[in-house]
Amino acid sequence: MFNIPYDDLIERVCNKTGKSKEEIEKMVKDKIKELSGLLTKEGAAHIVANDLGIELVEALDGRVKLESIVDGLRAVETIGRVSRVFELRSFTRKDGSEGKVLPFLIIDNTGSIRVVLWDDMAEKFSKIKEGNVVLIKNAMAKKNRNGQIELHLNKSSTLELNPNEDVELPYERQMSSKRKSISDISEEDSYVEIFGTIVNVFDIRFFEICPKCSKRVKQVGEAFFCDIHGEVKPEYNYVMNVIVDDGTGTIRVVFFSSQVNKLIGMDKKEIMKFKDNMEEFERVKQELIGKQIVVDGRVSKNEFFSRIELITNEINPNPDPEEETKRLESD
Repeated sequence: MFNIPYDDLIERVCNKTGKSKEEIEKMVKDKIKELSGLLTKEGAAHIVANDLGIELVEALDGRVKLESIVDGLRAVETIGRVSRVFELRSFTRKDGSEGKVLPFLIIDNTGSIRVVLWDDMAEKFSKIKEGNVVLIKNAMAKKNRNGQIELHLNKSSTLELNPNEDVELPYERQMSSKRKSISDISEEDSYVEIFGTIVNVFDIRFFEICPKCSKRVKQVGEAFFCDIHGEVKPEYNYVMNVIVDDGTGTIRVVFFSSQVNKLIGMDKKEIMKFKDNMEEFERVKQELIGKQIVVDGRVSKNEFFSRIELITNEINPNPDPEEETKRLESD
């Protein structure tokens, strides 16, 4: 049985190490904090077990199809075609260190799965494209917050891009976002599409990044330092939140850099003018309020505020109202 309940995981680790339940659960909590809450407690328990040299589940023998991947499998080898690539993002861990994450979807003839790359590997494959074939080895399968199984690659994992193999893989995207009413969106959803009206706009938040690797930098006095490249003259990225209402409910939608550009209709050079003159952004905010948009995004649970949010992957800032009305009527 690979889908092991959390309490059973803790018990197995205790039995194999002789450590107390309190000790192991503290290690699990520390691991979750280390990764900024980006994994479940079950996933953290598996990682803790691995750090302690404990085998909780058997490794796989040979390559598997995507439909056969279940929660808890380790040393997974599989091959698939990239069907969607999401934005490379930077984040700050609880210990202050910077990390990067790059998610994308792959498909084969049996199904689809989300693949997650971290830090150096995320940076290395940041130019991966839809249609590429990827051969993945020594990955770990675990559920995300929404209960969806993902493949996570770590330092011992490998990813080979477009391997020289004669394999038949579909080209069509088998995992698309489903159009939903905001009131129907739940934590169990992974990706959804919504059509609604912007009713509130928040100020753009700017943050410093390294010009060489795009990681967030730390400010020490008047200087900025990258963990990899030392002292640098920083560049900037930005993020913006809006509230969207579709008549059934409201949801906070998060836009990062390129999606902010699409929403506002400005390039980065124009947007950077607001950094030191946010008063000028008030005009843009007023123009956005009342604007109808279509957003395709990833459902995320904001644990701090205990609310569901939508992280934008794609946006149509100018949908055809007549087409959308017909779609609503047909639904």
